[in-house]
Amino acid sequence: MMKFTLKKSEIIKPMNIVRNIINAKSMKPILQNMLVEMDGEAMTIEGSDLEVGIRYRLGGIGTESPGKTTVPAEKFVKIISESPEETIVVMVEDDKAYIASGSAKFEMSVIPADDYPEFPAAEEPAALTVPFEKLREMIGRTIIGTAVDAARYVFRGILFEYEGGLLNLVATDSHILAKATVKPQSASAEEGTRVVVPRKVLDEIQKIDYEGDVRISFDKQHIHFDLGHIVLVSRLIDAKYPKYDKVIPTVNNKKAVVPRIGLLDSLRRVSVFVNRESGRASLQFGKDKLKITSRMTDIGLAEDVIAVQYEDEDLRIDFNYKYIKDILSTLEDKNVFVTMYNNESAVLITPETTTDYLWVVMPLVMLD
Repeated sequence: MMKFTLKKSEIIKPMNIVRNIINAKSMKPILQNMLVEMDGEAMTIEGSDLEVGIRYRLGGIGTESPGKTTVPAEKFVKIISESPEETIVVMVEDDKAYIASGSAKFEMSVIPADDYPEFPAAEEPAALTVPFEKLREMIGRTIIGTAVDAARYVFRGILFEYEGGLLNLVATDSHILAKATVKPQSASAEEGTRVVVPRKVLDEIQKIDYEGDVRISFDKQHIHFDLGHIVLVSRLIDAKYPKYDKVIPTVNNKKAVVPRIGLLDSLRRVSVFVNRESGRASLQFGKDKLKITSRMTDIGLAEDVIAVQYEDEDLRIDFNYKYIKDILSTLEDKNVFVTMYNNESAVLITPETTTDYLWVVMPLVMLD
C-alpha cells in the first residue's frame, strides 16, 4: 500500500508541467500515465513520450507509506485541480488509487511502475552551465527560426554549438536564421561540439519559472537540462546541422536605426492587406523615414510611414512580414539595427543593446 497527502496549491503547477510532456492518445496505456514515487518526505513525478521526458521532485510531502505507481495523467491532474479542499489524500492499493478531498472521493485504475520507461542518464556527458533565465531567453529568440514541417527534420530543431568558449543556439528554416550566444559559467564540453535539439523539449523549458542555473549535459543520443528539482531529457535529432556562418552577411553597408515598437505597430496595421500565402510587405527606406506598404490585388492596400535614422540611398525591400514581426516581438529594446546591401541580399537585424543576438532574413523576389 502507498499513502500520502498533497497540498493542492503546491502540486498543481508541477503536475501540469509534467502532464504537458505526456501523450494522452498514446497507443501504449502506460505512456498515458504519470509516474508517482513517494520516498520519505519527497515526491517524484515523471512523464515521458519516449522522445522527451521530465522528472520533477518536490519536498515536504506528507508520506505515510512510500512506494511508486503510475496514474492516468489527464484524469489525475483533473482530479487535483477540481478538488474542493486544499488537502488531498491519496492511497494506492493493488491496481486502484483512492483520492479524497473534503466531500469528494475518487477511485481510478493504476498501472504498476515496473514497465514505465527508465529515465535515461547521460553516458560520459559533456556539460555546460548557464543561467536558466538566459537560456530561456535564448530559446525564445531563436525558436522563431525553426521550421514546423520541414522535409529535412534537422530544421525542426535548434543547434546547440560550443565554439570559441561560447554556447551558440542557431535555428533556420532557410528564410530566416536566428542566432543567440552566451558564455557559459562553466564548461566541460569539447570545442566544436554540435547537437541538434528537438523543439518540443525547448517549448517546455519556456514554460518553467526558475531563477538559478541550469546544467546542460549531452551525449550522442540525449540532452539533459538539470535545474536540480526539475530535470528534462530529450533525444537528439540524429542529423548533421549545415554550416550557417556563410549565411550571415558581412558586406551589408546600409544601416537604419528603427524604433522597434513603431515598426511592430506599423506591420500590424498594414497586415490588413497582406497576402496570407506570401506574407508580403514592402519596406521602403528613405532619408530618415520608412514607408511600410501592403497590397492585395483587387481588394485593397495599406501604407504607413514611421521616422527612422537612415542616411543612405533609397532602398525598397520586400519581406514576409511575419518574420520581422516575430523578431521584434521577442525583443525589449527601444531600437533595432537593420543592415542591408540591396533588395536581393539577406538583411541583418540586431538589437540596440547587446551583441548576443542576430537574425538574418531573406527578402522576397520583387514583383514590380
